Amino acid sequence: MKILKLGIVLLITLAFTSCRDTCKKLGDTFDAVSFQNVTLNTDGDMEVVLLVQSLDALPANYYEEFTIQENDDNELTAKSVFGNKDSIGLILSTDNINQGETKSIDLQLEYGDRQNYTSCKHPGQSDSWILKLEADIEQTTSNTFELKNLSWDEIHIAGAL
Repeated sequence: MKILKLGIVLLITLAFTSCRDTCKKLGDTFDAVSFQNVTLNTDGDMEVVLLVQSLDALPANYYEEFTIQENDDNELTAKSVFGNKDSIGLILSTDNINQGETKSIDLQLEYGDRQNYTSCKHPGQSDSWILKLEADIEQTTSNTFELKNLSWDEIHIAGAL
């Protein structure tokens, strides 16, 4: 009976170690995130456009499908966020900012498991790839805004084995 249990444990161990994570080996989802512009749209909201250099191995629709997590301490509210392989757009409410003020925004965009979009594989449950964005926005005139201190980080969260 001990030999059978040992054999089962060995078989399970071999099964997990033989399935390598080829999704993570593709590399970082984003190589660069930079500021392009911020404008006031016809609804009176800020539209912030960020340019991204993204991983070629992932298809365009990967960058369009994400969920948004906002920090509860955000001084500005994201009304919507949209993205593609080359850019990320943020629509931010201007209700909370006045001329001469600087407010912060802290967002996380959570992208899905790469194996749902490519032929890569990994053991365990679904992975997530998080793009963390932080910035300050100053209202310089009644209809002009300036983005400052843009920072970003990418975080890989491996699914449970």
